[in-house]
Amino acid sequence: MPHHRRRDSVQVQQLVQHAHLHATRAHNKLDLKDERITVLEDDKIVKDTKVAALEADKSDKDTKMSDMESDMTALTNRVTALETLGIQGISNAVSWTHLTEINLSGEKLTNGDFSQLGYVENTSYTFPTSPNGNHNTHYVFESTNRPLVIALKTIDGITEGEVYEMHRYHVGNGKANIQVSTDNMVWVSYRGINWEVVDKVPANWSVHGGTLNQTKLAQGIIKGSGGQVAVQQTFSQNIASGTKLIVKVTSDDDIKFTPIKGSGQADLNNDFTVLGSDGYVEYTTQTNTSGFKVSTVNGLREFSSVSIFQGAISGGTVQAYAGGGLEKISGTGGWNAGASSVQKIDGNSDGYVQFQWVAKSVRVGLKYSDTDYNVDSPYLHINFVTNTVGTKNVSPGDWFRIRHYASTNEIKYQLKETVYSQNADFVFETTSGSNYSYPSASRPKVISLNGSGTLTIGELYEVYTIRASDQALYLRDLDGNAHGYHGQGTRGVRFEVVEEEGQDYVSFYTEPTLTNGNDLYVDVSFWTVGARINDVTIVT
Repeated sequence: MPHHRRRDSVQVQQLVQHAHLHATRAHNKLDLKDERITVLEDDKIVKDTKVAALEADKSDKDTKMSDMESDMTALTNRVTALETLGIQGISNAVSWTHLTEINLSGEKLTNGDFSQLGYVENTSYTFPTSPNGNHNTHYVFESTNRPLVIALKTIDGITEGEVYEMHRYHVGNGKANIQVSTDNMVWVSYRGINWEVVDKVPANWSVHGGTLNQTKLAQGIIKGSGGQVAVQQTFSQNIASGTKLIVKVTSDDDIKFTPIKGSGQADLNNDFTVLGSDGYVEYTTQTNTSGFKVSTVNGLREFSSVSIFQGAISGGTVQAYAGGGLEKISGTGGWNAGASSVQKIDGNSDGYVQFQWVAKSVRVGLKYSDTDYNVDSPYLHINFVTNTVGTKNVSPGDWFRIRHYASTNEIKYQLKETVYSQNADFVFETTSGSNYSYPSASRPKVISLNGSGTLTIGELYEVYTIRASDQALYLRDLDGNAHGYHGQGTRGVRFEVVEEEGQDYVSFYTEPTLTNGNDLYVDVSFWTVGARINDVTIVT
């Protein structure tokens, strides 16, 4: 029996071990499962993050798509608006240039603001003949009045071509005490051989009459020292007789200009004055001109800049507005102010300029170049006094086009107006016993077909009355002027009924001068203050 019990104990132990092994294996499987679950959960988090990012990206793209759709809607509306105005092609608001002056040649002068200075020998400079102060042999200059000297040779510590300041002058032997460096002074003899006095002068200018005030010159100002002074410059190339020039000067008073002939002599018969109040003058050369002499006339006047060029100066102030608008806001009456377009219509291309007339007399043309503020022919002239363009009646607010047709090299002037089509099927009212009068709001319109019977070919008329006796039509023009009765039997020959078809740009005049293939620019001129055009666009 004890032996049996021992065997049972062994079996129990084995069973316990076996159970423990199974439990360990089960636990290990559970741990593995937990690990796999953890991995799956981590993977899910990563995927959820990616999904969230994709959804955010989609939302951003949806927003951008919405913005693009809004932009497209705005563009569509803009195109519709342009088409309403009858604009096709590439349309741009005109940018303006030449509002204040037109410079056709570039600046004729060099160093016209006197900012660059040079030196010229002054052999007429007179030194004092007596010592000053406690000195027995030499004259000491004040620091503000020391002469400048140039070395004519390299000698005694000075270097040929260098300019120095003189501190003392030996009145006995004529030596100059010259400062060659901060702490080095040397005595040099023989004026005119080793050294000479020099004056500062504006580079590219020479002094002709008088002496320059050196203090003012250092500030870029031409003024005489003790009296009048004149400076002169010769051009790099002569200007032909008959050339129109603009001469400008910045001054405190009137300044005199004398042309220099090609021979180098002063043209005293054709001098002129630029008034200080104006600041410029338009001058036409009377001879072959090689330069100008500019004089202060007296010791009180001064000037700080001079400019000479071919061109024109505006006689008024012109304001440019957004959208290409343009208005004369100051100046005297006359075709003396305006502007020209930066953009152009290629000479061998179709295109037009379109604008709305606002007020006052205006000239607008397509030109090869802008040479003056008075737009030369051909041009569209809107006459404010008569509210006409030629014989065409117009009103402020009307829209115009000046159009170039490349295939025929023609320029046509167009007005936006109501257009009509003939309606041969229209039936007039019939009447008997008494005449019939159309209500003012429903009067039929007719157009003259052949210009007969007091009518003008192509003009519109309104039917006021139908005569009972013969059904004839009583006509007045659109201004209300009577044009009598016209029998309906002449319909289709003398006149025909028309009906409105909307608005379009209608050519009312074709310019007889043909274009030559050069590029065309918009050129505008205004007569008086308040003259204005709006929304000027160029279409190519």
